[in-house]
Amino acid sequence: DIQERLVQDQKILATQSLPTITSPTVMKTEILSDHRRRKIVVTGGAGFVGSHLVDKLMMEGHEVTVLDNFFTGQKKNIA
Repeated sequence: DIQERLVQDQKILATQSLPTITSPTVMKTEILSDHRRRKIVVTGGAGFVGSHLVDKLMMEGHEVTVLDNFFTGQKKNIA
């Protein structure tokens, strides 16, 4: 059934990252309850330090929004 498949796919995407050219492995992420999960904004998230911080926060199960002007950061760091 298509509805069951969509629900299954959504559960998979909620618990792991998608492989990309820059990170070809799947990173497992935690599933946090609503009262533990935070919405976090990281400025400079495309830089070296910021991108690693974003990876760590996402692996912990938080929702992360990245803001960056790409002055020194690179788009490939947040792909």
